[in-house]
Amino acid sequence: KIPIVALTANVLKSDTESYLKAGMNDIVSKPFGEDEIANTLLKWLSNKTIKITASGRKVIVSKGIYSLNKLREISQGDEAFVTQMVSIFIEQANHSVKELQKAQQEKDYEKIRNLAHKIKPSFDNLEIFVLKENVRKLEKIGTETAVGELPDLVKAFCKVLRKVVRELEKIQD
Repeated sequence: KIPIVALTANVLKSDTESYLKAGMNDIVSKPFGEDEIANTLLKWLSNKTIKITASGRKVIVSKGIYSLNKLREISQGDEAFVTQMVSIFIEQANHSVKELQKAQQEKDYEKIRNLAHKIKPSFDNLEIFVLKENVRKLEKIGTETAVGELPDLVKAFCKVLRKVVRELEKIQD
């Protein structure tokens, strides 16, 4: 799959929605800088981003499949809160994988849409951007997303979610 990124001056919510609905993966709005374009492309093509060092030199750095930075910001330094939220996410993610696979087998598209919608805010808080497009499509399965896409969407969703859970479990030990 080749990611498609819109470069546009049209950034109204309706414009953005129409680009994503048309199949684009992301939007970079004018005026944009070289770093913004490069970071957007890197986000879709790899687990890397561009950082500018103190000397002004640009370097590509690898980033993980998730980040606790936003969660730490929300918690205002309360690591017990972060630990608790991670535990809740792990439990919710494991449950979601099982329920999603069951709903797929039963062709229960309403349940799939609800599961995707329920877990999506956790993806934002843990910055699991690699699943952003996938979860959005699952939320629209049977309506705007073709049912034929479901097996690949569920497979990719579960694979990444299991990987995130494994990595989070390591830091909790």
